[in-house]
Amino acid sequence: QESADAVSFLMDLGVNLDVLSQCGGHSHARTHRAPPRPDGKPSNIGWDIMSTLIRRVHETEGITVTTSTTVLGLLTDGDRVVGIQCQHGEDVFDLYGASVILATGGYAADRGENGLLSTYSPD
Repeated sequence: QESADAVSFLMDLGVNLDVLSQCGGHSHARTHRAPPRPDGKPSNIGWDIMSTLIRRVHETEGITVTTSTTVLGLLTDGDRVVGIQCQHGEDVFDLYGASVILATGGYAADRGENGLLSTYSPD
C-alpha cells in the first residue's frame, strides 16, 4: 500500500524505475525496474538503489558514516539512545546524534560451518 511513496522517493533521488513489469504470481504489472543498460543487459537495480542512497548519505551534512568500526556499546540518556561508543583500529571514541542507525552489512557471505547463514537459513 505504501510502495508508491517509496518508488517516488527513489525516483526523486535519481534512481531510474521507468519499467513496470508483471512478475510470476502477480495479477498486474507492479514491479518497478530500470531499463536495460546500453549493451542490452539488465540493470542491477539493487546496485543502482544502494549506490544512489550511499552517495546521498555522503552528500548530506550532519551524517557521520564509519566503516570497519566496532560498536562497543550504546550511549543512553534515560531510556533514549543518544549515541554509540565505538572502536576503529586502536581509537575508541563516542559519537552522539539525534538519531542512531546501526547497519551491520548483513551476513550473506558468512557461509562457514558455524556461520550465521548456516545457523539461521540452512537451506
